Amino acid sequence: MEHPAVADLQARVRLALAHAGGLLLPAEAAVAERLLGLTGEPALLLARLAGRRATAWRVPELRAAGVEAPEAALEALGDLVDGGVPWDERARLARVDVLAAGCQRLGLPHKGRREALVERLLGAEGWDDAPWTRLGCAPLLLRLDRWATFELWPDPAKAVLERLGVMRWASYPTTAGALVPDRAAWDRWEALVEGWEALDDAAAIATIDELAWPPGGLDLRGALAARLLDRAAQHARGGDLAAAEAALRGLAAASSPERGEASVRLVRLLAGAGRTAEAAAEARVARGGLAPGEERALARAARRLGGWAPEEPGLAPRDRDLRLPGERTPQGPRFGGLAVEPAVVRLLQEHGRSAVISEGQLWRTILALLFAEVMFLPVEGQLPVPFLAGPLDWGTPRFAAQRAAAVADVWAEVDAGRAGAAVRAAWERWSGVRLRGARWELATPEQLAVICEALPPAALRALLAPLLDGGSRASRGLPDLVVLPGPAVKLPGAFPSALGEGLTLVELKTENDVVRDEQAAWFDRLLRAGVAVELWRVSGVGG
Repeated sequence: MEHPAVADLQARVRLALAHAGGLLLPAEAAVAERLLGLTGEPALLLARLAGRRATAWRVPELRAAGVEAPEAALEALGDLVDGGVPWDERARLARVDVLAAGCQRLGLPHKGRREALVERLLGAEGWDDAPWTRLGCAPLLLRLDRWATFELWPDPAKAVLERLGVMRWASYPTTAGALVPDRAAWDRWEALVEGWEALDDAAAIATIDELAWPPGGLDLRGALAARLLDRAAQHARGGDLAAAEAALRGLAAASSPERGEASVRLVRLLAGAGRTAEAAAEARVARGGLAPGEERALARAARRLGGWAPEEPGLAPRDRDLRLPGERTPQGPRFGGLAVEPAVVRLLQEHGRSAVISEGQLWRTILALLFAEVMFLPVEGQLPVPFLAGPLDWGTPRFAAQRAAAVADVWAEVDAGRAGAAVRAAWERWSGVRLRGARWELATPEQLAVICEALPPAALRALLAPLLDGGSRASRGLPDLVVLPGPAVKLPGAFPSALGEGLTLVELKTENDVVRDEQAAWFDRLLRAGVAVELWRVSGVGG
């Protein structure tokens, strides 16, 4: 039996080949086969090196747990490793004593801090006689890891959960289609990863519109849009309002997840420049199709311009002040050594009430459980390869549109008050399966079921429906905690102190925190649906 580190590496290679192996060039496919055929110490050494942050190693110092003869293992790996490590890379990675000896050898000052020694050796050669090595197959390994996980910077630890049987993949019939259109599209994506920060504003906007295919964590549109928002702010601070306006207009018109934010900022920019009529006109154009939080921000900007106001003010949650033993730290306020969410959960537990840290992830887990069976229906192009955690259109309006009857059946169960029973049954069927949106460790199945049963069916549907169409982005702003039903209690340090028996969603704010627009929008939506929502303002005392 191979070492677990080798098994994990080879499992990732096999998963990558299942996802997109047809895109490999012949030489790359041959290397992948060699990786799958490695055994013994050479295989273990490669697996160990592949899991390290360093990019190259000085051979005499090379050590790897379980590898008794690393130099012999290197030789056996052949051209999977490469001795042509650039001298500047060696300088950045070498130990201080090696750097000092290298400086002395070249007649350079050899005293001082590491940074100074490295600086002296940059551009120099021949200062060390020892051989160095690096993984010649490292670029291919990164490509395979990205295909395996569809994450920009993959986490190899996930393979461990599969090997241990903690997590497993769903079994489903694949449908026509491909995760990546072709090798040329992938090569363009890789080139973008290397150079996207250097794109000018116009090129970044054009690239956003071209990036329709990357699934999951490979979707760079959010990063590009965030970069453009930052650039627009920099343009404005520097007095180049024309460049700021152009960036924001382009982003507002692009197929970007930040187009609503760009519209809001554009209105503010125009208003701040005294172009009131243009700002008001832009606000009217942008009003349709925004997320609720963006709609609130835009409405607030428009009111300052004499534009429309919301038809009725948003409902606000009940306020509660809570004082806990706490202190300020560089990481933010801490209460008994804990961040505010676990500290409040602990306080509630000490007084006989249970609470779950929720934000959006708990509700996305409930949604995934309710729709797990629907996820894996054979819809063309949405499950093109095995070993996916869900269809490619999950979290978009296309999901419901392409499975209308099945989605309606799930909502009918929710409307009939049977969501709790459905969650319990889904947990039994799907627990441990990689399921898009689900986080199995957040809560027990009974807690999830109780949450569903404690909410009126219409309220549960009102909460979950935006997430079905909008995914994780739509869940931004959901309250921090769900306090489960339990006995009425009085909380010390709280005003008011009485906490009722029912389920309550709680947003926690420490000093200087403010309610964001997306949070205010969720408060209004939840309160109108009959959900009990409170805003707890937590301050420290005695720290």
